[in-house]
Amino acid sequence: MDKKIREHYGSLPAESWEEFAHFSANLQHILGIPFSLRHFQEYTACRAYARRQAGLDLRAGITVPFADRNLARLATGPPAMFASFHFGSYRSVPLRILALGRSVCVVLSRDVLAKYSRYYSALLADPGDPDGPAGLLLLEAEDPSLFFKLRRAARRGMHAFVYADGARGAAGPGNEQGQLISVELLSGRLGARSGYLDFAHMLDMGVHLLLDSAIQPQMGFQGQEIRAMTLPWDSDRRRFAERSLGEIFRSFGRSLRQFPHLWEPLLYLHRQGVPTSALAGWKAEERLVPLDPKMHWGLDRYTFRRYMVGDPAGFGW
Repeated sequence: MDKKIREHYGSLPAESWEEFAHFSANLQHILGIPFSLRHFQEYTACRAYARRQAGLDLRAGITVPFADRNLARLATGPPAMFASFHFGSYRSVPLRILALGRSVCVVLSRDVLAKYSRYYSALLADPGDPDGPAGLLLLEAEDPSLFFKLRRAARRGMHAFVYADGARGAAGPGNEQGQLISVELLSGRLGARSGYLDFAHMLDMGVHLLLDSAIQPQMGFQGQEIRAMTLPWDSDRRRFAERSLGEIFRSFGRSLRQFPHLWEPLLYLHRQGVPTSALAGWKAEERLVPLDPKMHWGLDRYTFRRYMVGDPAGFGW
């Protein structure tokens, strides 16, 4: 093992070795960056950004004035489907739509729905009062009746909001088993949902991609405009969903290449569907990395398989 890489391993807390190994694997699969000191730099930056974002208190929504002409133009239009990623100041993105005076229906996985319902209790819309103040309506992504709830919300003038890199969701038309669809992202491929695009088409809702790349999480709503893109419409639903999914990930890839550490899922992407990439981009001697300071276990970063290591020196560690 290179001396500088050994030193960087030594600077990692013992409990971070396993997380770093998986982060490194995800990073190389998606961005094609060979194993190097940069992996440690991106990991440290990603961890730090995630901590700062988690520390933001957004229970009262966006309470500071902000100007975003692109987002304001879309938010004041007819009910639409907004898609984003867990990238940049992602927690604030739906709240910015709400701050512009429009209710937002946010689709979340069952795992976090109860937690977010408690956290945003002061912002929740009253389902029984269509004329009440703007608020959030939180819906479960796995709910079989999700389409009908989205239709009801749209008829009330509410926008819909989804995270395109979420791995949970109700089965869409033509995909009744709810399988993830393999989609290309930079150098790799990963599983993604497309049901929200089918729903948008069936509800005649335009689809807008929103990407925040604030270097500091709070900057996302303190002067930096969000990047917004409207997906081209197609009268054929399946063609629309397929083309839109590809364009969403291609567009996201351009931002990701510039700021890898802003994409939080690099820390846990392997849990929701192992990413893949071409074997030719991996050096055999760099695939296996230690999972613990005692170096008793190693992770093959290409396959994500674990191996017990008898002699660490035999692997150049």
